[in-house]
This record gives sequence, structure tokens and C-alpha cells, in this order.
Amino acid sequence: MLTITKWGNSQGIRIPKKYLEELGLKVGEKVDIKIEDGKIVIIPLKQRRKPKLDINKLFKEDYEENKEFEWGKVGKEIW
Repeated sequence: MLTITKWGNSQGIRIPKKYLEELGLKVGEKVDIKIEDGKIVIIPLKQRRKPKLDINKLFKEDYEENKEFEWGKVGKEIW
């Protein structure tokens, strides 16, 4: 059982560590809260991961700017 406590001008509950671990949540992560059928529902928000790859590093090698290619005819081009 949890107890609603006063924190400054707000009220809150403490979420037990076992629940956070079960959901894979850590202190500081963002959640959304809403009321459904008379119940408080806390929804973890997915964090955007930092990209592992940098586009500049991906194209660093073998990249020639403004290089034209002749792909040959594809259809009924007249040029």
C-alpha cells in the first residue's frame, strides 16, 4: 500500500524500486499520467536514443561531390 504525501505545493507517491526495475525505468525518466476508468495510469515515455552513427563519418570515404553517372537508357527516352 502506498500513501499520498505532500511535496511542497504538490502531492505525490513513491514508486517502489521493484516496480521500476520490472518496467526497466530509472530515476529521471519521463512518464505520462492519465485517469482511465477511475484509475491512475502511469505510462513510460520512450526516450529517443542518440544515433550510434554519424552521417559525416558514413560518407567520409569514397564520396565524390557532384559526380555524374551514365545509367544508360531505361525506357523510350529520345535524348
